[in-house]
Amino acid sequence: ILKNDLTAGQAEMLIRQLKFDVNSDDHLTSPKQLNLKAKKLQNQLEGRVRILQSRVRAKIIIEHRGTTLETTEFIDKIVDALRNDDSAITEPISVLE
Repeated sequence: ILKNDLTAGQAEMLIRQLKFDVNSDDHLTSPKQLNLKAKKLQNQLEGRVRILQSRVRAKIIIEHRGTTLETTEFIDKIVDALRNDDSAITEPISVLE
């Protein structure tokens, strides 16, 4: 860091790259857009949806309250919806393809 006279931002990117093995970029979705996407999903699902994005990962959290029977059925519906879609995920998703 000192040898290459890196700025604080450049040092952070280098550390992220070494720690997470991911090249960071500045293509973050705005928090407002993430909230709109979460609300859209929330309207389709019977649960609370949160979408989080950092420079090295993204996370979608779907919470559904109910009995274990109700939550099991909910989980099964989510898994089936992901599997039955024509564009089902069969391998890891890469946006850099």
